[in-house]
Amino acid sequence: APYRRPATHARRPDTTPSAPALSRDRAGDMASTQQMRAMERLLAAEMWESAEALGGFLCSATGGPDALASAERARHLALLGDALLGKGEHRRALNAFRQALSVNRLAPKVPTGNNRSSAMGTPETPATPGISPSTPGGMTTPRSSENAATLLAPPQPPPSSSLRPVDEASLKFKIGRCHLALREYRAALAELETIPARARTLPVTMTLAKTYRRTGYERAAVACYKEVVRDCPYAVDAIAALAELGCSGEEIRGLLPKEDGKNDATGTSRTSLAHGGASDAMSVDGVPPHGGHHPHDAHKGDEDGDADTAGWLHHLAEAHGAARSHKSEAAATHFRRLDEIFQGSSAHVWCQLARVHCDRGEVQEAADCYRRCVRSDPCVVEGMDAFAALLYEHFPDAGKSVAVQSLDDEDGGALGGFGVLSHGFGFGSNGPSVELNALVNNLLENAPARAESWSAASLYWESRGDAEKALAYAERAADIDDQHVTAHVTKGYLSLKCKRADAAVHAFKRALQLAPTTRTYAGLVASYLILGRVKEASATAKECARLAPNAAASHALLGDVEAYCARHGGSNGGGAHASSAAQSHRDRARRCYEQSLKLDPSSAGVVAALAETHASSGRSEAAAELLRRHLDTHAAHDAGAQVALHCRLGAVLAQSKQLADALGHYQSALALYPESDEARRGVGRVERLMKGQDPDAPDEEVDEEEDEDEEVEDADADGDDGSDFMG
Repeated sequence: APYRRPATHARRPDTTPSAPALSRDRAGDMASTQQMRAMERLLAAEMWESAEALGGFLCSATGGPDALASAERARHLALLGDALLGKGEHRRALNAFRQALSVNRLAPKVPTGNNRSSAMGTPETPATPGISPSTPGGMTTPRSSENAATLLAPPQPPPSSSLRPVDEASLKFKIGRCHLALREYRAALAELETIPARARTLPVTMTLAKTYRRTGYERAAVACYKEVVRDCPYAVDAIAALAELGCSGEEIRGLLPKEDGKNDATGTSRTSLAHGGASDAMSVDGVPPHGGHHPHDAHKGDEDGDADTAGWLHHLAEAHGAARSHKSEAAATHFRRLDEIFQGSSAHVWCQLARVHCDRGEVQEAADCYRRCVRSDPCVVEGMDAFAALLYEHFPDAGKSVAVQSLDDEDGGALGGFGVLSHGFGFGSNGPSVELNALVNNLLENAPARAESWSAASLYWESRGDAEKALAYAERAADIDDQHVTAHVTKGYLSLKCKRADAAVHAFKRALQLAPTTRTYAGLVASYLILGRVKEASATAKECARLAPNAAASHALLGDVEAYCARHGGSNGGGAHASSAAQSHRDRARRCYEQSLKLDPSSAGVVAALAETHASSGRSEAAAELLRRHLDTHAAHDAGAQVALHCRLGAVLAQSKQLADALGHYQSALALYPESDEARRGVGRVERLMKGQDPDAPDEEVDEEEDEDEEVEDADADGDDGSDFMG
């Protein structure tokens, strides 16, 4: 009999999917693929709202415990994060990227041979602005530098056999970007440091360098900036950052390609950015390495392409290194050579050259450079707040110059020296000029989100006499960009004007951390002296002299500290010892000021401080002669300096009992600026001395005495008239 299966055993169910089920699954996969491609297209077109809505639908549709659902959800969350990052909703984008990262680690690895596009997009359709989306196997560089990366980037190591559905390095980089946008710098640094070294591309390394610098890890920042320059020698901002962090020009040049136009790593010839494909290189010294003709001999028959290909990078490195080391002459030479190479059309070169002229005290040359920069690019923003400060200080409209208001003794006394009186912006607060007004309006119209615009606007409002509003604008500029040096310097000087010395100290310290300049050191010295912190002021002035020994401001700051000690240090002791100590401080201050004037004879602030030192030492004739000479030579173009120096000369002459000449100088100051309080007080003081009254008496007592004298004179006159009539 045939064998039969026992009835107790049930037949196994048929698990083979039916044809309709297979067709439904294929249709679902096709629909998901189409939606993801549509999502990538929306992201490439920067249609963030539509991409956000579609990303939300995709994330809601995917879910489940299986591995395939985890991979799809990781891709969808990453796409949603890209859309939110594009919209600027960084906190939501951060949450989406973190969810994508956690889900991505649960998903199975994808073989590298799989051509399926990842959730971060494809190289043809970038997910976020400026960053090409990653594919399994590594991240890519920005699209704008794809051609340069092909030539400059070192060969990438071969990818592993299998990776996650979404590249973790790209996710971590975008998480770090979200933290940076939220000003969570420590969290951003912790996230960026977890990216493996072999997965760090050019934007990752550059962002890591900036984050290291922002958090105070300068040595690590230097290492990252060097890696950026090795990877892409045309990263000009990395070259400038290395110079600001203390690297010499020679050290930076060692990172650049050789001057024969060959790259040692790849052997490829670099094309010229200056002259569109020249093949001959030029050394920094101007000698062609392969022989041939000098570029300056082009008019003798050389071809137009005989210009350097990599030499301009060496000029740039040397220029930034010299400017950072306060070697102004060398920096100006290299920037002028760059201007010749680029035929006077580079706004960046003109802006940097203007800063060098400012550091050397060449005001007119700096203003001309800034004006050429604006003419070459009317919408330029870089360095325009420094141009606004230059216009504010030295180029007022006719009849709108405002004299300095000296500090009273109860506020710490006038500090003298390198323009670090109570105003902080040079010798006079100049009224709002037409050029300054036009510059500020242009900046606020073209770049309202940049720190330079609000820093320049703060100077405009200060020139109109509204120091509190100006300080609020300066604080807004510092909040917009905490790395902007000029915003902190402006905030510090305005804090000095508003008598907030503690806030000024913090602002100047932050500016010194970013980029030490003599102007920043001057503000910090003034702040310390106002607070009476003489040791800190002396240490700061000595540090400035060590970094810039050939700068006139460095010696002037040392003189400021010595002059302050001469006025306030002798009061702690008594007798002859205190007097001799004060005289010793005056002598050292005099020598410092004289050395400063040898380097820069046009500094009105140093002249005033030296005259005050002469007068306090009993050399009134020397002080008067110094002030007269400067009024006749260097102060003719600055009405604010003329007003202040006339007042100082009037005070010196009044001290030496030359009252008529003193009154004449005070009246000259009032003729230049009728609203000068210092000149008015000087006129009143001299007139009281002429009448034999107490010059330091309050005005109310003087008015009462004058009224009593007038009553006595009237009574005498009436008595005489009555007696004559009765007689």
